[in-house]
Amino acid sequence: MSRFSGGRYSILPTGELYIRGVTQADGQKSYSCQTRHRLTGEIVASASAGSLFVTEPHGTSSPKIIDFRPMVSASEGETLELACAATAFPPPTYRWYKEEDGRLILLSANHRITQLEGSLVLQFVSVQDSGRYICSVNNTAGEDRSSTLLTVSAPLSVYVTPQRQIVDVGRSATFNCTVSGRPIRSLNWVKDQRPIEDFYGGGRVVLLSRDVLHIPIVQREDKGMYQCFAFNDFESAQSTAELKLGDGTTLPTNHRQKVENMGKLVIHEVQRTADEGFYTCEVIGPDNKRAEGKMHMRVLVAPVIENVMMPELLYAKEGTKTKVMCSVTQGDPPIQINWRKNGLALPMEKDLTMQNFEDSSVLVFRKISSIHSGNYTCFASNAASKVNRTTQIIVNVPPRWKIEPFNSFAVVGKTVIMKCLAEGYPTPRIYWKKAAGSQPKDFRDVLSSYRRQVFDNGTLVLQEVTESDGGHYLCQATNGIGTGLSKVIHLTIHTPPKFEAKFVSYTVPKGKDAELKCEAEGELPIRFEWEKDKQHLDPQSVKRLSAVKDSGPQSAVSKLIVKGASRSDSALYTCTASNEFGTDQTNIQLVVQGKF
Repeated sequence: MSRFSGGRYSILPTGELYIRGVTQADGQKSYSCQTRHRLTGEIVASASAGSLFVTEPHGTSSPKIIDFRPMVSASEGETLELACAATAFPPPTYRWYKEEDGRLILLSANHRITQLEGSLVLQFVSVQDSGRYICSVNNTAGEDRSSTLLTVSAPLSVYVTPQRQIVDVGRSATFNCTVSGRPIRSLNWVKDQRPIEDFYGGGRVVLLSRDVLHIPIVQREDKGMYQCFAFNDFESAQSTAELKLGDGTTLPTNHRQKVENMGKLVIHEVQRTADEGFYTCEVIGPDNKRAEGKMHMRVLVAPVIENVMMPELLYAKEGTKTKVMCSVTQGDPPIQINWRKNGLALPMEKDLTMQNFEDSSVLVFRKISSIHSGNYTCFASNAASKVNRTTQIIVNVPPRWKIEPFNSFAVVGKTVIMKCLAEGYPTPRIYWKKAAGSQPKDFRDVLSSYRRQVFDNGTLVLQEVTESDGGHYLCQATNGIGTGLSKVIHLTIHTPPKFEAKFVSYTVPKGKDAELKCEAEGELPIRFEWEKDKQHLDPQSVKRLSAVKDSGPQSAVSKLIVKGASRSDSALYTCTASNEFGTDQTNIQLVVQGKF
């Protein structure tokens, strides 16, 4: 089996075997591995074999990532597989994202990118593929994520320009160190085989950035060989350049310089490296006498704010320590740095401090919160210019209850509204689930129907409630930040009285006793009232009438007994049953037969 075959099996460089689309047949095999020595070619087989136990899923479960690699390294041109495996039911959906400037970009298949279930395969990787990759796994029960940092290395190559420059004493000189290949861990300068730090005294040698070496005013001891070394964890590379001293040059020497009448020197598009230094103006008279004057021209460089440390968009998780650095990579000191939020002066508070340095300023949020979201602008100014750069901070806030659900009750046939609302950023999604039995476990999704409606604001509405709607409900709020929120509540269903028959007719011979039976189902206690031809009837106030009441587990009976029925007892009798949750009626037509 190859390391990556593009089929059901993959072997990772760290020795893991991935099996996609597992079936019962995979559990009937045994698995062993072999290793081969890279130098000697010796092959060694594992001393034992492994077995795979395949089981059937039981109930719904949210995704849980069980295997991924936090960090992966590769060489340019290789093909690699970023692993992501999760357990879940129903089977989950895998999506891969790449983080760019604080945003997650969904990856789609192309000639170099292939996704096999949870595995992301990158072919012919380049340095540009380096970065953070996010694996998102979700199903109807929830979501889980993992993060993998990919570092793609390329051979280091260093080139210093100019390779050789001749500079007059008193002028300036600059060497640029261009490095290709990745990663670059450090960059060091050396002069005549000595660290450049040995020549820092008096500000004679300045590092404008780690790859730009500048000598503001060249002196005789500055001539020599300059080397730039680049290092990473795997290799190093270097390049050499030479600085020689000149004896002065008559201007103009390039298209940017122009000497006009009356001794005027004009320099267009001034550059520090080429133009800063001492200038001598020499005047020759008619008698061949000479006079000269000297001056030093200093070229001011405006500030440049590094954009890597201040991305346009920065996401932060609420409660974490967050830093935003405004780093000035170019510009003449002194440089003044200040901040504004949403165009206003930056408010100082206990959770926000500012750390200022010579060429940078750092905002430190000790415990960042949603109130810190906004646009933060760094202004950097010196004698040459004033520049700014803005980063938008978005604070991701885990869900918290805005309306926490609570135990409720409903009456059969009526409507019940259960509210569940959470706030956070991004806006949380609300899910309702109901326990399959009488215990608060084995929760299953509540799906919308003609009786059940789950609204976007988290409200669950049950219409025409039945006894089967009672039980334990789980409300869950999640937005991908933190573990989310959940609350189990209980819905109690109450039953009003109900008669199966709304009308019955009963015939009895004259002089016989008549028993009118009124039986209602519903939640106890149930109260009964009688009417005769729509007039209230009190059995206790009439000698020939009596009432008997009896109750069962979920029903009650009232019996109206008429002794020695006569013609006057023929009537429509109404029985009304009521409890705390409603009322119902049934009618009994009593007919007394016989000669009167």
